[in-house]
Amino acid sequence: MKKIGHDLKKILRKAKELGINTISPISDTQEEQIAKANDWYARKGFEYFELQNIVDGRETLPNLEELIKIARCLVNNLKPLSLSVA
Repeated sequence: MKKIGHDLKKILRKAKELGINTISPISDTQEEQIAKANDWYARKGFEYFELQNIVDGRETLPNLEELIKIARCLVNNLKPLSLSVA
């Protein structure tokens, strides 16, 4: 089995393979925000001040409000399913 780790793109790809869109659909726009968050996370851009983060600018940052909406939607849609199998 391939290692997924903390790579949000790999996690999303696997979740789609397993049918997450039937439970909690993820739009292309949402997927773009997840990809942006993954890029920043991978280079620890949310944790450390680096010149590269300033050079890349705000347009490469994910929309945090949109990420919160995605997370809430996932929790709300997946929680009942996970509790039913617990």
